[in-house]
Amino acid sequence: MEANKDSQNSKENNRINPEQALNTLNNLYDRYTELEKVKEVHKTERMRIEAEKEKALKQIEATKDLLMTHLNRSFDERAMIFKKNFEVIDAAIANNNMEALAITVQSLNTLAAQSPFKALVDVAQVKRKLMSSDEIEI
Repeated sequence: MEANKDSQNSKENNRINPEQALNTLNNLYDRYTELEKVKEVHKTERMRIEAEKEKALKQIEATKDLLMTHLNRSFDERAMIFKKNFEVIDAAIANNNMEALAITVQSLNTLAAQSPFKALVDVAQVKRKLMSSDEIEI
């Protein structure tokens, strides 16, 4: 009989107050909705960061394309000038024209001493001016 009494007391102690259960349920629901809001904020932030990343990558790619185009044209132009200078040197040697030979070799040395990469500074400056919101005087 005492075991029965203890069992009954135990059941009464384990009973949950309905108001307490409702409060706990409401608390859980509030936390869940708060968690969903936080998740949405983080999702939006990740999307914004991803969009900024894509924009930055496109700008980097455009700058790379601009610089590569400039370098390719610069090297092509230099190659053409070197080729023409060597043709003039060959003709000067064939005609025994030492004055033309000296002038062309001097021109060739000057061109060889100049770095095509030096012009990249000018291209970068122009690009910065184009991308800025400042007015450009022409």
